[in-house]
Amino acid sequence: MKKVLYFLIVFSLVLTVNAFSQPKTILVSPARSYALTLKLSSLGIGLDGTTNIAKDFNVRAGGQFFKFAVDGGKAGDDYLYTADTKLLSFSALVDYFPGGSIFKVSGGLLINLNKVETKLVPGQTYVVNGKTYDKNNLGDVTTTTEFTKVNPYLGIGIGNPLNYKQFGFTMDIGTIYQFEPQVTMAGNGLIAPTATQANIVQSNISWFKVYPVVMFGLTYKFN
Repeated sequence: MKKVLYFLIVFSLVLTVNAFSQPKTILVSPARSYALTLKLSSLGIGLDGTTNIAKDFNVRAGGQFFKFAVDGGKAGDDYLYTADTKLLSFSALVDYFPGGSIFKVSGGLLINLNKVETKLVPGQTYVVNGKTYDKNNLGDVTTTTEFTKVNPYLGIGIGNPLNYKQFGFTMDIGTIYQFEPQVTMAGNGLIAPTATQANIVQSNISWFKVYPVVMFGLTYKFN
């Protein structure tokens, strides 16, 4: 019995010494890097800041904006309009580069402050029962289209800003699910009752729930 006990003690000591003598695998986090991206996209012009959080994973946050106006209609039409589009959004995304490749899969959230304001005015003068209603005295109708403020984003792309020595290029293609647009209308003058058709207008554009995103970026890595 003593021999068996002695053997077990010696065997245990041998296993312990052998375990401590084995080479250890130490997981080392990748060095933290930073990059800035100047981007041009269907969401506007903006900047992104990027850093790495793990092997093959980056996070980026930024914003983009743009503004433009479109006039429509011509003299003699029922209505003339001016549509002012204001693009403003902020994003927080995670990029995954499978196997450390240049290809990426991206996902995250977008704060959507995009807005379209449209002003309609009569385009012609009307004569009703012998009475003339000049187009300049009929009033106007303003339509405002907005979107749900927090939207999910999913996309793919190429280019890792942190893999370039300094300057680089990225491209993204994706979609934002912005839910159904919300429409409000306000009017004044004789055509003010037209503003009661907001629900009809909203129903007509209810299909516009997915916003396509195409983005090109010039990147700069901080050494």
